[in-house]
Amino acid sequence: MRVALSGREGQLGQSFKKIFAQKHHLSKGIELIALSRTDLDITNKKKLEDKLGQYRPDFFINAAAYTQVDSAEDHKEKAFAINADALESIGDVCERLKVIPFHISTDYVFNGEKSTPYVEEDITDPINVYGQSKLVGEKKLLEACPSAIILRTSWLFSEFGQNFLKTMLKLSSTKEELSIIDDQIGGPTYAPHLAQALLKLIHSYTKEDKGQLYHFSGQPFVSWYEFAHSIFEDAKVPISLEKVNSDFFSTKAKRPMSSRLDCSKIQERLDLENNWREGVRESISQNPKGL
Repeated sequence: MRVALSGREGQLGQSFKKIFAQKHHLSKGIELIALSRTDLDITNKKKLEDKLGQYRPDFFINAAAYTQVDSAEDHKEKAFAINADALESIGDVCERLKVIPFHISTDYVFNGEKSTPYVEEDITDPINVYGQSKLVGEKKLLEACPSAIILRTSWLFSEFGQNFLKTMLKLSSTKEELSIIDDQIGGPTYAPHLAQALLKLIHSYTKEDKGQLYHFSGQPFVSWYEFAHSIFEDAKVPISLEKVNSDFFSTKAKRPMSSRLDCSKIQERLDLENNWREGVRESISQNPKGL
């Protein structure tokens, strides 16, 4: 089985490489073709077609994205080019080459006002440019390639790339007190757990999976404050944390107050690891200072 992956240098891409380096049982029987942005610019349809035509993978995992939420407010065209327009090209190329695309989307397609976790069928209503671009990307991909599979996730972190956990650890080296938002709730997701979920879906793939949408995030649901508290507890870093509301910080992009994703659909089908506390401990053991 041959799997091509875009976004090799990102959190998810590096998490895939970690699993394969460990000779994880989920990587057995899979030839992974991990492509960097230099190898594959998903906004260039001709190069996308040439590259997938060259490797002829069975599956293509799109882990490339524009993820700078605040910056997207000022760079809407770029965000939509990467998160939306490129997905139409991916869908068109994969449909013609008979490749099954897997795409990573986000909890930000919802407005965050629901009092219970979001299920896949809930009405979408993004409140920032990033979420809007990701939602348009979902739709364009499925229109061009009805066999595509989409996984929405939230609050991705790991020992790789830039993320909340690493930011907290870096700040703790120069700060004695931090103010952390306590009124936004979600499920922190350890990137290698997401990689494992994707690999399990690939191993168990059947024709009935075509066009499926899944939610996958870590458990239990917590606020950013509770997430930070756990990070410093596991890192054994003595620091004072202050709870604050979202309006304490001025940001260009609004954030959903609730990013809770109901993951029962995928969990009923697959036995998945999603305890984010395990991911925090692993990330800290690999990168204790968040560098």
